[in-house]
Amino acid sequence: PIHIMAKRIHSIYLSLLAMGLLPIAGFAQAASLAAKPSELSTGGGSVEIMVQLSYTEAPSAVGWTIILPEQWSLVEVAGEDVPQIAPVGGETGELDFAYTSVPKQKAQFEITVRYPENPGNCSVGAVAFLRGSQGLLKVVPDPLKLSPRAN
Repeated sequence: PIHIMAKRIHSIYLSLLAMGLLPIAGFAQAASLAAKPSELSTGGGSVEIMVQLSYTEAPSAVGWTIILPEQWSLVEVAGEDVPQIAPVGGETGELDFAYTSVPKQKAQFEITVRYPENPGNCSVGAVAFLRGSQGLLKVVPDPLKLSPRAN
């Protein structure tokens, strides 16, 4: 499952690059995912993922799709700039978020997700979407790679 998701994200990235959508000069942007804690418990548990998108030109629309590993589920959405459109707790797979009121310089929020026992090495993927003066941009951050804590 991890390698399939990585191939999918890589394929999306290459397609966007070929279409000339990554990046567009004059509309600098950066997207990232970070986890707290950075290691997973073999007994299962939850992890907080910080989602951040920064930009130099205020977009008219911002959205995210976050791709969770199998058997992972959303617990809650919180933080500085919570999207007005967000999935509810318990949802799995691809989680879609959108802002109806776009933050000025960055869009940042956290999601808490639950993962199962013996999670193994996992990867959380994402795609951010921005609409600005130069059209629709899709920004693909590096996948968030998570591993079980060493005993």
